[in-house]
Amino acid sequence: MPRRISMTEKVTNAVRLEITSGVYQSDTLITEIVVSEKYGVSKTPAREALNQLCAEGLLEKIPHKGYLLKRYSAVDLENLIQFRYILEINAVEIAIQVASNQDIARLRKMCDQYDELSEEEAINQYIALNRQFHIALSSLAKNPFITAALANTLDQLKLALSVDVAENPGAVKLVDHKEIVEAIAQRNVEQARALVGRFVDNVHSRLPDRWGYPRYF
Repeated sequence: MPRRISMTEKVTNAVRLEITSGVYQSDTLITEIVVSEKYGVSKTPAREALNQLCAEGLLEKIPHKGYLLKRYSAVDLENLIQFRYILEINAVEIAIQVASNQDIARLRKMCDQYDELSEEEAINQYIALNRQFHIALSSLAKNPFITAALANTLDQLKLALSVDVAENPGAVKLVDHKEIVEAIAQRNVEQARALVGRFVDNVHSRLPDRWGYPRYF
């Protein structure tokens, strides 16, 4: 029987989606009253949801005023990218050991669905598609803590950068995903680790020069 989702979780998920979708500007003050009225809930689940998003690193609490989007320093960004690298490298290594052929087939099918998109659709949907793939990839490790940590890290990176790599069609290629899947299917740990590392590096190496970032390959 599916776990029942609490009202706090529903509000948390809704506000998180708004944050990562760019609904709020950096100077937009988010309050318990605004959230409670918007979602038709009392102040308690609204407050709990906003505090949870603070814990996830997406919001900052301004005492006696409300909440603002988290502001990230260059050091914060470097730490997030490094953490993403660690999570994905370890996830793919574990996945090679525990993922079934059926698991890998589902991931391959996801890549095939990308091929059905037009070039314009692929560019416009890249952020969502890329996140979907990497979450699915991490889930092959069958460790929900890794998947949850990666999902949160990707959300924080999207907010921290405020840079949509889909605006740069040459930034990354969805075909890179296929290469990762095939390395997993061949149970080739070294190749899979290298491909994931290069993928992360290729994406973040195209950040604006004002950001520092770690290089792994």
